Amino acid sequence: TKPITSTPTNLYKAQGGRRKYATYQIERHDLPDGSICLNNITPIPDPLPDVMDRLERWAGLDADYLFLTDPPETGGTMLTYGQAATQSVALMQVLAGLGCSKGDVIAVLLPASCDHALIKLACLRGGFIHAPLSPTLLKTETGLQKLQGMLGICQPRVIITLESDSDVLPADKGQILSVKDLMA
Repeated sequence: TKPITSTPTNLYKAQGGRRKYATYQIERHDLPDGSICLNNITPIPDPLPDVMDRLERWAGLDADYLFLTDPPETGGTMLTYGQAATQSVALMQVLAGLGCSKGDVIAVLLPASCDHALIKLACLRGGFIHAPLSPTLLKTETGLQKLQGMLGICQPRVIITLESDSDVLPADKGQILSVKDLMA
């Protein structure tokens, strides 16, 4: 048994003598049949960092580094780590201002986008339950019936959707808010 140390060089960035990630520690075992067994013995931090810890850390290291982009056909919005960190705080405060508290469900009927990612981060920050629902459910009568059932089960405090979809949603299932109004 001999330890092997390797580093994911493309993920490292020296910052004040510290690295973003721990160096991997791998034990190699040469078995009698000629096979090789590798065991990762890298210490795991306690407590494990969560998504928000990592976002804050990356935003602190390089706030202008690209975090996420929307496809060009949907506007090509670009979001940096710094923007993701600050805008998710602002969205969390807006949701809290609407009466959302830890454990409340936020139903999100949006396609994959920077806005949807920011709402997810805001939910993580505030302890809200993010319930992503497919916006394609709004296109058919059967989909609307399924959506009614899902909203009845998850009982959201707030339903976030595209502005054009607001009029087809059941008003008795939660406060309906367009993503445009939420982001304003």
